[in-house]
Amino acid sequence: MHKKRFLFIINGLGLGNSTRCSAIIHELFSSGFEVDVISSSNGLNYFRNSAEVKNLFSFEALLYGKANGKLSIFKTLFMLPKLSMLFIRNCFLLRSVLKKNAYEAIVFDSDYSVASLLWRRRRPLLVGVNNAGVIVEECQNLEKLPRSIRMQFWVEKLDFLFHTLVPDLVICPTLETKDHNIFSRTKFTPPIIRSSLVHRQFQRNEVKNILVMLSGSQFGSDVEFLNKLPSLKSIVINVIGKNSESESAATFYGKVYENHDLITSADMLVINAGFSAISEALVLKKPAVVIPIANHAEQYINALLFEKHGLGLLGTQENADEKILELLSEFQKFKQAHNHFNSPIDGAAIASDLILQALEAKRP
Repeated sequence: MHKKRFLFIINGLGLGNSTRCSAIIHELFSSGFEVDVISSSNGLNYFRNSAEVKNLFSFEALLYGKANGKLSIFKTLFMLPKLSMLFIRNCFLLRSVLKKNAYEAIVFDSDYSVASLLWRRRRPLLVGVNNAGVIVEECQNLEKLPRSIRMQFWVEKLDFLFHTLVPDLVICPTLETKDHNIFSRTKFTPPIIRSSLVHRQFQRNEVKNILVMLSGSQFGSDVEFLNKLPSLKSIVINVIGKNSESESAATFYGKVYENHDLITSADMLVINAGFSAISEALVLKKPAVVIPIANHAEQYINALLFEKHGLGLLGTQENADEKILELLSEFQKFKQAHNHFNSPIDGAAIASDLILQALEAKRP
């Protein structure tokens, strides 16, 4: 008897999409299913040696445009002809994979090539992992939308529209358990983090170890702010994702894919505001200085929600050193907020169950 198979299509520019999908893959693999993955860039490196992935296929990476090191929607629009050709090639590759393999469901995270399957008579269940609906809702709830994220907010609205029309099911991990006024096929889960981190909570009542873990994507923040920090006696600072570009006393690890020990041994974090990084800080109860990537609506909202609940501080590249010192001075207050929030740890298991339930409902 052949095992049922799933295909995951994962945007591989950063690592956040890969880490949360790997948690869902782990749950499905543990339930006896086979999983193939299509990804690109960092995602390929992340899954290359995974024992839970049977076949790994490569997409071409679709990059955002940038200007002066920051996300630029105008530059991205200028790149549309080139991006369109890459997208078409990816769609053909997807069709080739589907001709050779039969899948029960396709789970996709921040990739849109599945739109090319809508006109197929028989296609697998389509499941999107996406929180654009929550981001759009939170942006609309703001008294005033910051000018810097207005253009990217429209990208989030288009993303939400895509996930309203295309998938059979949308899995939306969210920090808050409140009701959201979002399309009925959207199902909410607690934050989804890697299974290897779920039961590795490590708590200290004082800060001995700070981990700086900024995005591995093309927009990851620089760490020059470390040079402005005064000497922090008896505190170790480790930096993931950057080579030694600072004159500080920090230890630089470059790009690290198996970073579990460094994360769990840290007492506080300095991170960008991708949802996976925020989720790991929340579930592991790590107070954090959160630095949204400039001009990025989702990251701004993620950081704002994190700060609103007293779990950390929203910072910028320019004031990150001040925010680190502020967090250090009030560390106990932030620890108490994390203990009070007490986020569930079963987001991946809930997501896996939702996929299997949708699959069962789809069968004739």
